[in-house]
Amino acid sequence: MTTARRQPGPPARAADAWIAETSPPRTPDGASLRTSVFGGRPDSPPRTGARGTFGDTAVRLARHDLHADVRHHPGSRYWSLRWLETAVYLTLSGPLTAYGLRRVRRRAS
Repeated sequence: MTTARRQPGPPARAADAWIAETSPPRTPDGASLRTSVFGGRPDSPPRTGARGTFGDTAVRLARHDLHADVRHHPGSRYWSLRWLETAVYLTLSGPLTAYGLRRVRRRAS
């Protein structure tokens, strides 16, 4: 798992990434954002007339120079992780199935 942190230069490319974890919004010094910055309601910032996907929220985030730390897996690892997960479940289900069948047979006899 890799962590994309804000650094000088172009932003980390995570367009095809599988997001594993996102931190709460952070200020430039790394501290967590206080909800009082948004008037106690981060999901309802004051109207600025901004358009786009995030509109008024994006304006408020930019004004406070906020960022978030994102932990992600590259998209290229998606299927290898799925196969690994499947192997773990199959490995664990075998002994569990055998145990369950043995218990049922003992009670039936």
